Amino acid sequence: MLVNNAGIAGPGAIDETPLDFFRRVMETNYFGVLRCIKAVLPGMVARRSGCIINVSSVAGRVAVAPQAPYAASKHALEALSECLAQEVKSSNIRVAIVDPGPIATPELRKFQRAQPITAHPQFRRLAALFVAATKQPTLPDNVADQICRIVDGDNWQLRYPIGPPRTCHVQMARENQRRRLGAPARRKRSRSGGCGQARIRTRFGAIG
Repeated sequence: MLVNNAGIAGPGAIDETPLDFFRRVMETNYFGVLRCIKAVLPGMVARRSGCIINVSSVAGRVAVAPQAPYAASKHALEALSECLAQEVKSSNIRVAIVDPGPIATPELRKFQRAQPITAHPQFRRLAALFVAATKQPTLPDNVADQICRIVDGDNWQLRYPIGPPRTCHVQMARENQRRRLGAPARRKRSRSGGCGQARIRTRFGAIG
């Protein structure tokens, strides 16, 4: 069993954030996870048994400025996890993505009190989103409990969002994004199965 939980965060606008910071975030949040996976995967495949849990973030589902370094790393982690789930299912290895929203930690409270570090107005929107999400706080223990349930169970579900009930953090972020960018035009669903999410759900469980 492998749980990848290490990660670094921090807001940053693309035009104001040094390239070295992008590299540092990606090195920890993506390549660090990849190295751990490659270290344990041969043994799991040989035993035809294993469970890999990658702790991602709502930022890996919906990117909200100014979080480009962090959101990009978590989107990469989500894609890596989805590909891995497809590759290793035949070896009886389960892969799960845990997608927490803002968690009630000292770091979150520090962020809420922080002064804007960017000229971009989206920083205040991001801070407001975090404040709204923590009115119904999600505790670190909630994340740990979910990881334990995944390990102890036999569910092949891929994605496990964790956040405030009813005011789901993904929905909040998407609503924030729609207000800023405008609602996209509706597209007709292909009769052949659209983007293939139904087929993915059939093979690997719910994807969110």
